[in-house]
Amino acid sequence: MSNTINSVIANTPGWVYILFIFLVYRGVKAFKPRIVRLIKIFILPFLFLLMSLHMSSNVPVGNFLQFVVGILALLVGAGIGWVDILRFPIKVDRQHQLLEIPGTWSILIIVLVVFFANYYFQYMLHAQPIVAQQNSFVISMMAVFGAAKGYFIGRALALWHCFKRPKIVTDLSIYRDFK
Repeated sequence: MSNTINSVIANTPGWVYILFIFLVYRGVKAFKPRIVRLIKIFILPFLFLLMSLHMSSNVPVGNFLQFVVGILALLVGAGIGWVDILRFPIKVDRQHQLLEIPGTWSILIIVLVVFFANYYFQYMLHAQPIVAQQNSFVISMMAVFGAAKGYFIGRALALWHCFKRPKIVTDLSIYRDFK
């Protein structure tokens, strides 16, 4: 067992570790309230989209049930992401295209769960390629990645909505700690 784990870790590409460090960094930064530029709210949804496209390149085109599970998981995740944002008052600076986002642990938790789920799915696809043919494996993969993509898409759309129809408008550029 330890030989397998050592082999998996040794054969993991370097970019995976860089991505992991970046995602943990972003998750830890999300603990405290922060001011971000509007464009930055789309970074995590874009990264998860790329990760799922990379993952789907290893799995053959699935059946209708797999597709439906993926879409339903995406919609459920988007709803959760939307509600997660809209439960907080979001301050908006439309002139400087800034948003003040409240701190949350949910980003780090979801990023870690999805990262390790992706690691597991990739390991299984390389160690036992036949699992790509198993409906239950593909459905579980579609559910995890659909929900994660949906969560971050829902958050981004809710923040975009807050920006377009702000309840609290202020000048956030005075803080100068945004990047």
